Amino acid sequence: MIDGNYWGSRLKWVLTCLVFYALPFLLVSYGLDARWDIQERESLEASYVALDTILLEFRKRDETDVYISKLIMEMCRLSRRVHQPVPLLKKGIASLHSRFPNVLRFTVTDGSGNVVPELSDGKPPKLVVKRLFETLTSSSEAKVVQNRFSRLLGMFKSFIGNEINLDAVHGFSREFTKASFYETDRYFMYDLRRQEFGVMVHATEVPSWSTLCIRDQCRQFNKFRSHFEIETGVQDIAENDKITGDLAVVMGFFQRTNRQHFPFKDRLYSVMPFLTTGRIWASRARSCALDRSGIRLSFNLAGILIFAVLTIFSYSVMVGGREFPISIRLRLIVLFGFASGLPLAVVIMAGWDYLNQKYDARVRQAHDEMERSLLAFDSRFPQMRGKMEVTLARELKMCHFDTLREKRHTGKILNRLLERYLSTEIILFNGQGTVAWDSNSIINWKGQRARKMMGGIIANILANLNREVFSGKMDAAVMFLESFTGAESPVSQLTRNLGRIIDFSMAGASTWTFINPVVSATGRFTHMVMGNWNKQKLESLYLLRELVTAQNGTPGVRFASYSDKSREWFPAKFPLKNRLRRFMRDLMLREATTIGRLNSKGVRFLVTGIKPKELANQSLVAFQSDAPIRDEIALMEQRLQLFTFLSAAISVFLGFILSQRFLTPIMHLSAGVVAIQKRDFKHRVPPGEPDELGDLALTFNRVMEGLSDLEVGRIVQDSLFPSQEVKVGPFRVFGSTSSASELGGDYFDVQTLPDGRVLSF
Repeated sequence: MIDGNYWGSRLKWVLTCLVFYALPFLLVSYGLDARWDIQERESLEASYVALDTILLEFRKRDETDVYISKLIMEMCRLSRRVHQPVPLLKKGIASLHSRFPNVLRFTVTDGSGNVVPELSDGKPPKLVVKRLFETLTSSSEAKVVQNRFSRLLGMFKSFIGNEINLDAVHGFSREFTKASFYETDRYFMYDLRRQEFGVMVHATEVPSWSTLCIRDQCRQFNKFRSHFEIETGVQDIAENDKITGDLAVVMGFFQRTNRQHFPFKDRLYSVMPFLTTGRIWASRARSCALDRSGIRLSFNLAGILIFAVLTIFSYSVMVGGREFPISIRLRLIVLFGFASGLPLAVVIMAGWDYLNQKYDARVRQAHDEMERSLLAFDSRFPQMRGKMEVTLARELKMCHFDTLREKRHTGKILNRLLERYLSTEIILFNGQGTVAWDSNSIINWKGQRARKMMGGIIANILANLNREVFSGKMDAAVMFLESFTGAESPVSQLTRNLGRIIDFSMAGASTWTFINPVVSATGRFTHMVMGNWNKQKLESLYLLRELVTAQNGTPGVRFASYSDKSREWFPAKFPLKNRLRRFMRDLMLREATTIGRLNSKGVRFLVTGIKPKELANQSLVAFQSDAPIRDEIALMEQRLQLFTFLSAAISVFLGFILSQRFLTPIMHLSAGVVAIQKRDFKHRVPPGEPDELGDLALTFNRVMEGLSDLEVGRIVQDSLFPSQEVKVGPFRVFGSTSSASELGGDYFDVQTLPDGRVLSF
């Protein structure tokens, strides 16, 4: 039968292994794992940033005509730097043909304009090419050149394209420009130099024209930078690009989630939208990012080995009975250090982990808040329309055009509205549809044509408002649009929207138009005011008036806007605009919410940018210093450090108190034992506190008192024994005694009798 001591020793051993070996290992593993996770995440983000940088570099050159033009000009520049340009030109043209098959057609001439057959494609018309070369490189006066070009225009059109004139041909220099609109759109460019050579290039707009430059950049990158272990590519749904394998899975993820970054199997992928149906992607091996799995495995194996050694050793001591003497002092120190240090270590590691997560969360929260603020600011832009409608209607109520004085007053009101709202133009039509007042003094033929067409519509509207029969003629263009498109009549549409601002969008341009009648004192509708605004100018007006006000609602956050078309910043004296140029360029290329950071004069800023929906010509950005976040984290860090210091101080103080309380009495008792061994029975132990150790000290002192009394009796007893030898005649008598305890009952003495005999008893 196994007694309870058998199970008790083993249970004690198991608990000791769990508490003293397993638990510290798990805590250290948790802390290191959190640190390694942070390092891996930062390295992973850096790897994705590298992939995004490559894709953004591709997006900077996403216009095929401009991209190929620069390649051709670079080829020409390098060829002109050598004495024999023909081999270099031949090699360059062959390379461009292979990179852009069925796209380019080269015509190369010598310094006199004669065609070089070995470098030219097909059979270009030699006479036409020579005349074109001579005309474009002529040093004559501009008027002479223009007259000569006009005489040969038909000849040049047959070679270049049907949609050309002298000004357009000068625009073809060193950059592709559309020269024809038949069947496939064609481009043309030239780089001509007298006494050297000339290059004329035609380009056919193939179905994959919009993605040619991106595809070429991907091929060149994959070809010449393969040592980076990065792959790039393009998928255009419109061109039925087929993808398989892992890339197909990644593109499926992007299609469903619109996430840009994907780790899949052993590679990292970054996908970026391109055009409306295309996506460009870049991938690299997962091993490029920091991977701590090997260190984790090594640490776990080392921990398991150490745990096994300690477990076996402790079993031999606690269960097997192996001797391993440890002093009480050392045991108390180890136990107390473990009991106080372990929870403190847990708190510190958890605290640092919380601070890291807190900082990341606050940064994400700051970016989210700035994005919401920018979206809210963008969504309020249409509200400007309502405010303008109310103001314009109120101002126009005071307009009359009956007398000369009223005409002057109306002109002042219209000029004030023109200046206040940055109107492109304000026109006042009379009842016959002719212009009675115009803000533009110089009008080209297109403007005159537009006014004539609009005048007929407005005359019809005024007649309807006055319940009269319209006797004029409608413009043929208006009638064509109404009958061909089947849309609502322009007259009905504008009548229904009188007093409201209408948004017209065509070919990417957006215009706001406001039409409101002018009523005479008798209540007759005599005139119609039409105001037109270029939307970009209205956006500028909105930003000028509302941008500073909007950022007042978000303390610490500053707004800015940049227009790529007008190259304008709002505010104009924006201090960080130079540092934000690259960020704004990336934002325009991504066409999606972009976040980042920048440093300026020792201050680190969090930056969030959006491509607005309403402010279509602008890019909005918000930024704020991360100092409040860092101060918040620093305060929490100081509190954690203070807590750690106080906990450590309390632990040291408690250790000192406990050592004084337990180890000092034990030390005194140990000294008493040494005194007993030395037979110093006068030694006494300090009484100590009234507890078990104090009672033990009192008992020890009483024992010492008893031992002291016995020592006195032993000394008296020893003094009664003969201390020296006794000489009796020729005899010498020796004696000694050794008692089993401090005192014995034996006694001996030696006496000489009168007759000379010796008596011993």
